[in-house]
Amino acid sequence: MQRLVRPAWMCALGLSLGAALITLSACSNPTRGWHGAPLPDDFPALQFELHTQADQTLTERDFEGQVTLMFFGYLSCPDVCPATMAKLRDALAALPDAEAQRVRVLFVSVDPTRDTPERLSAYAAHFGSAFTAATQSPEQLRQLTSRYGTSFQLEDSGGQHYLVAHGSHILAFDGQGRARLMLPHDADVDALRHDIRRLLQQSSQRA
Repeated sequence: MQRLVRPAWMCALGLSLGAALITLSACSNPTRGWHGAPLPDDFPALQFELHTQADQTLTERDFEGQVTLMFFGYLSCPDVCPATMAKLRDALAALPDAEAQRVRVLFVSVDPTRDTPERLSAYAAHFGSAFTAATQSPEQLRQLTSRYGTSFQLEDSGGQHYLVAHGSHILAFDGQGRARLMLPHDADVDALRHDIRRLLQQSSQRA
């Protein structure tokens, strides 16, 4: 299966964010007990405005009190997106029901031309009721991805069969909307389950 090669400017952006997190870890050792990388306190909180089916508006207020896992991708992604979504589904399934009900997964499509709200709704439903998929205009998507230290770029193929270079990490926000973790897309199910459960426990303590 063809894998997406990210352009150099995107790699540089990812390295910059990664370097910042490594520096933070070296100074305060905040990664102890986590599989993902803890985010600094000044990382932007959960805030967005997206479109869902029937042209409804979705905002961070719809996720209040829930641990939210945000992932940028697109429906035609050949590998990373479906694999990541499946692992998140399995991680939530491994949680006790009472905990799983406090987690939401937000899939943000960076391919609004092909990924209509109707297609996104059907895609999210395939993974379960905890999953929501939505999109926005290209300009607003660029603002949103920039807010969270990532980006995307469409491959110019001159047709409908193109790839989209995009950041592949998962951003985890606690029940108060604070950014807490950056989880790698290649984390295994046990690692995801562990970090999600620990985040749920800390969210309860901070509420």
